[in-house]
Amino acid sequence: MTLSPKAVATARRNLAQRIGRLVTTLEKEAREPTAWEAHYTVTALQLLEADRYPDGEWTMLHAERPDIFDTPIHPTPLPVEANVATTAELRARLTELYGQG
Repeated sequence: MTLSPKAVATARRNLAQRIGRLVTTLEKEAREPTAWEAHYTVTALQLLEADRYPDGEWTMLHAERPDIFDTPIHPTPLPVEANVATTAELRARLTELYGQG
């Protein structure tokens, strides 16, 4: 199924805005992302760049909700090669990819 250019643009915008909301929260709280937040947000940025918007949305859900995906009962270890980034690096990458950050 091929999506219209408008649908693709909407999906791209929605993912970029979702990433931006998390980065804005980090900025307002004047803190760096946890290892969990950083890994999944960097991965979502990579998916945004690759035009894989549904996968990026799913990945952002992980970044936003470690309480669901990384619970004490069912811990989910991050991969050994987990992505790391500061809040400023996340903002810069989002701005680079989407323009508005």
